[in-house]
Amino acid sequence: MKSDRKYDIFLSYSKSDFETVERIAQYLDDIGLLVWLDEWCLVPGQRLQDEIEKAIESSYIIGVFISSSSSGWQREELELALLEHEQKESVRVIPILLPGATFDCIPLSLRDLSFVDLRNNTLEPGQLSHLITAIADAKQSRGCAKEQLIGAGFRRLGDYRKAAFHYKRALGICRQIFGEEHPDTLASMNNFAAMLQAQGDLVGAREIQERVLEMTRQALGDEHPDTLTSMNNLATTLQDRGDLYAARKIHERVLEMRRQILGDEHPDTLASMNNLATTLKAQGDLVGAREIQERVLEMTRRILGDEHPDTLASMNNLALTLQAQGDLAGAREIQERVLEMTRRILGDEHPDTLASMNNLALTLQAQGDLAGAREIQERARVWGGGTWLYSRTDDLTPTGGPLIRTLEGHTDWVNAVAVTPDGNHIISASRDKTLKVGDIESGEELLALMGHTDSVMSVAVTPDGKHAISGSRDNTLRVWDIESGEELLALMGHTDSVMSVAVTPDGKHAISGSRDRTLRVWDIESGEEIQTLVGHPDSVDAVAVTPDGKHAISGSRDNILRVWDIESGEELCTIEGHVSLVTAVAVTPDGKHAISASGDSTLKVWDIESGEELRTLRGHTSSVWVVVVTPDGKHAISASGDKTLKVWDIEGGEIIASFSGESDLLTCAVSPDGKTIVAGDASGRVHFLRLQGAE
Repeated sequence: MKSDRKYDIFLSYSKSDFETVERIAQYLDDIGLLVWLDEWCLVPGQRLQDEIEKAIESSYIIGVFISSSSSGWQREELELALLEHEQKESVRVIPILLPGATFDCIPLSLRDLSFVDLRNNTLEPGQLSHLITAIADAKQSRGCAKEQLIGAGFRRLGDYRKAAFHYKRALGICRQIFGEEHPDTLASMNNFAAMLQAQGDLVGAREIQERVLEMTRQALGDEHPDTLTSMNNLATTLQDRGDLYAARKIHERVLEMRRQILGDEHPDTLASMNNLATTLKAQGDLVGAREIQERVLEMTRRILGDEHPDTLASMNNLALTLQAQGDLAGAREIQERVLEMTRRILGDEHPDTLASMNNLALTLQAQGDLAGAREIQERARVWGGGTWLYSRTDDLTPTGGPLIRTLEGHTDWVNAVAVTPDGNHIISASRDKTLKVGDIESGEELLALMGHTDSVMSVAVTPDGKHAISGSRDNTLRVWDIESGEELLALMGHTDSVMSVAVTPDGKHAISGSRDRTLRVWDIESGEEIQTLVGHPDSVDAVAVTPDGKHAISGSRDNILRVWDIESGEELCTIEGHVSLVTAVAVTPDGKHAISASGDSTLKVWDIESGEELRTLRGHTSSVWVVVVTPDGKHAISASGDKTLKVWDIEGGEIIASFSGESDLLTCAVSPDGKTIVAGDASGRVHFLRLQGAE
């Protein structure tokens, strides 16, 4: 390996492609690569040709971006310089094809070289991974370092499954070469744990993070930066698991030590302040969260400037807290500023611009400016493509009412929701140990169903709309009269938490899935357990019934779906493909297809009869907690820990609409007309949404 190399990659491009090239440069910079880009590196007064020559000599790779506009200096003088260096084997040259490029655009001298094809998508994960691998090879990176770099690339693109695969390989190599307590091994453990966390495996992530923290403390001491980073990682996982008290204690300790060691204005200190503010907000301490966020914003502006991404993120965080406090005018003022800057810097179609538009639209709706909100959401729909979800404020709230129609009665996570067959009522199940019945039109809470002694994890409604069946961490199911709120029966038999429940189309039987690794079939009228289905080696977190009532499909933390004959209890087939726990499953109305959601951030569409995987739906960046199918069988709706709800075209696999919330979206249901969506989140709120423009 050359010791005089300063840059990992030198980027050569035509000026008309600067915006696209800078996006890729930022991606490479974000994953830790040293990038030479003229707009970043050249200082006024320097001789251009001299500086380019020096940069080429100091780089491992020359990336030559090729488009239909490639010409001039790039294709003539610079090409000669690159070829000269390639012939001396001092650098590797990689052509990179941008949208609009054809093979004829590639200079003759470069056509024999393998190229990276970004013509369809400038941030296409597979092709960018080829570029990252080439950089690692050119640097003569081996083993752990190479796998870490590739893992970082997939992580930055949101492909957590592939990132976890490479981080796990890096961890195995580091353990074998360096041993368990080497810094590289600990870094690999932290990276792998982060990807487990992103895919929803919080237990696995916590186990690794606690081990890393213990070893880091022993080796480096309590105040070492690596120890503080390990503490912060563990706190984030604890918060995701709902242990806010423990997360807050750790965040406070990390912040205290970073202030002492690094000072108030160090980026790591500001990050710790943001982390603590997030935890305070989750605990309901909006005043404390706001105070911290205002301080972070003031310092970030002063240090980084008004238009830095960290400043814009800080502004957005503060606006959401103001919105939660009811300071809608303050939230609107900030969000309008963020949107203006985001559009100018990133363009109209950038995801951050669309997210900013959605945030502002929600605030306008809260202020009663429905026309303004609809105008923004329609523009976002056109710029972003497809259809758009908007809050059902106009037909669910009186004039001047609050933004999003919510049922505010729950005090903890809403784990499950169901809509009655007549579309008039919803039933929500919560970690606060209650269920609530709400009127969809008025948003009024009609009844609270109390009887469970632990978190209520699931709920289903009988086809006649008279009864709800709930499953809980207290190991029981309970049958409720929806009109009176009376508990009719307690179904006992499971020896661990009841995670899922479904009702057969004839309304006679309920099927439950449990952490005791079984499914059980119950007679709803008598409460008798009819059948026990055994086969999963881990918790059964999901269950659905086919429209003919003959088969149940279960999903488990063993990453597998199983199809069962309900009457005989026989396991008919297993369906494999997910690389993390299966969190939910739904069946299309024709009974032919199942759609599963997973901790690996994907949904998959399956042929039930053959068990064949038909397609994978990608778009979420964190665990997908639930999936439902619209009554016409054309669309699937998913809710995720990435705080988004997405509507998918099942046949084509495309996202046709998306909604962003403030908290993790844990559950959703759809009304019988397929137009109203009800979503529950980790703050205890239930959102009502309508799909605009779907056919």
